[in-house]
Amino acid sequence: MLVDEKIKASETIFITPTLKEMFASANHKELTGHKKRVYTIDWNMQGSKLASGSVDSSIRVNHKL
Repeated sequence: MLVDEKIKASETIFITPTLKEMFASANHKELTGHKKRVYTIDWNMQGSKLASGSVDSSIRVNHKL
């Protein structure tokens, strides 16, 4: 669709939510340890550990989340 085209009332528009919106109502726990921004995270196969990497060149592994 071109920017200048008008949307008809019968058309459905799907807007992908941001991560902030998706997790706004989720239970969460703030993890500390990095001094700068985290750029990657990943769970282990069992889902019991979370590893994170930061631009401060540190890697953290959190257990028992």
